Amino acid sequence: MTKAKVMLIRTITNVKKLGVILFILLLGACGKGEQETPAHILSGDILSEILVDVHIAEASIQTQKLAVRDSIAKSLYSHLFRIHQIQEKDFYDSMEYYGGYPKKLQKIYAKTTEKLKEKEEALKKKRDSNINKENKDRKGQKNKAPH
Repeated sequence: MTKAKVMLIRTITNVKKLGVILFILLLGACGKGEQETPAHILSGDILSEILVDVHIAEASIQTQKLAVRDSIAKSLYSHLFRIHQIQEKDFYDSMEYYGGYPKKLQKIYAKTTEKLKEKEEALKKKRDSNINKENKDRKGQKNKAPH
């Protein structure tokens, strides 16, 4: 065999080995995205429900005097975790976990935003209903008042 043929055979063999190694690496990388979510990580739906309450709590905290915000925040978060029957660590671990999966986190926040909009609409309807009731009551009182 000539020297050129030997080098060609070695090159082909090396390329085949490299191809197999790349295939295995790609296969492993593809599998990483399909891993199951760890047991202590909250599901996206549960996290979304909690985030609705977290954002409402944060809005409430921002209306407080600066000097008391930290203590109010601590109290509100503790209450939220109790209501949702979760551990504080599980919430923060879940946020960190989904932070590594931007598409999943984006879906969670899309649900959260939708739920917040629904709550806002419900509050607006209730407020408008109360205003209409008050206006009717005032009109009724004016009509009953002696002339």
